[in-house]
Amino acid sequence: MIALIEDIIKNFGGRAAGSREEYKAQKFYLDYLSSMADATQLIEFKAALKGKFGSIPIFSTILFLNFFLFWMDLKIAVLLSFINAIFFIGHFVTYQNWLDVFFTKKSSWNAEAKLEGALSNKHCVIVCGHMDCVYEFKWWYRLKAFGFILTLLGSTVIILQAIIFASILIIEPDSKDYQSGVSLIVYLVFSVLSFSNLCVLDMHGKKMVDGAIDNLSGVAIAAGLLEYFSKHRLKNIEFRAVSFGSEEVGLKGSNAYAALLKTQIASYESCLVLNVDTIKSSKTLNILSAETNPLTFYNKALILELIDSFEAKKVPYAVNSIGMGATDGTSFSRQGIPVLSIIGIDTKRPDASYHTRLDNFDNLDPKALEDLKNVIQYYIESKDKAYSG
Repeated sequence: MIALIEDIIKNFGGRAAGSREEYKAQKFYLDYLSSMADATQLIEFKAALKGKFGSIPIFSTILFLNFFLFWMDLKIAVLLSFINAIFFIGHFVTYQNWLDVFFTKKSSWNAEAKLEGALSNKHCVIVCGHMDCVYEFKWWYRLKAFGFILTLLGSTVIILQAIIFASILIIEPDSKDYQSGVSLIVYLVFSVLSFSNLCVLDMHGKKMVDGAIDNLSGVAIAAGLLEYFSKHRLKNIEFRAVSFGSEEVGLKGSNAYAALLKTQIASYESCLVLNVDTIKSSKTLNILSAETNPLTFYNKALILELIDSFEAKKVPYAVNSIGMGATDGTSFSRQGIPVLSIIGIDTKRPDASYHTRLDNFDNLDPKALEDLKNVIQYYIESKDKAYSG
């Protein structure tokens, strides 16, 4: 698994969504798995790859425009700020991609390798990660935890503007009142805080991160499991190792794959997806219970099953939610497909390697990959025995 990560970074470097490097890396991944798998395929899809981060200039422009409209017509500023906040929450925060229709669709690729069950393919288990990585979130690298705070504040001010401006209008409907006194002080303080939005507007640097942790760790674990099951065939489970493209720009690859899988699951008695993302340390392995931004909540019964496997293999774990961002597990949850998502960084505080140049091979703990691979292997084999029984 470690050698695969090294080879991908060495041969292709950073792999931006929809880039030639992403395409070549996905082809390389399939070539690597082809001798072990019964079938492989590179699945092209088209999506608005610029839709998520390309929308930020729109939201930021309206945010700052409203500070000028405050003096001209507060009612218009309130209306526009509410529209801005609603679309920001719907499109950006909750990953609903409302504004994607205004962006050009471009190609990206998912890579899939399959192993058939020795007796039947009545059940399907998919272990997946994503191949692409990001241009560095430069303020997170330069300012560390303070950069995370500024980014969070810079996003929140878009929503707060609607609340604050509406409150001023309600309390002081006369323009002579709201342009002086307490309302003016609130306006001035909030206008200063709004400059934190520049950290969101100017989020990305020019440097591509290696993405060794986020998320070559996930695709490597999927590959390691496929290699194991090619030698120790499951009886009644079709196993798939899948690498998504374009996760970092709004879960585009998993959205496309989940929609495709939805049309296939009727042919199986059961189908389960295990999404693996950002496995950095064996001390911070987390089974996700929820993802706050996209309002994703994971099945408690499935979580308990996975907990049994962690405890059987004596691997430390925690069950936690994440408060910022989303994983590919969300795409399957929204399609009603049973899914679990596992991440391997601290969910309580910002990790210095997340979306920065520190996401490299040197900061990756090989033991974390091996531990999680063994847990998932045990989990899948336990299911296969139950199906056979």
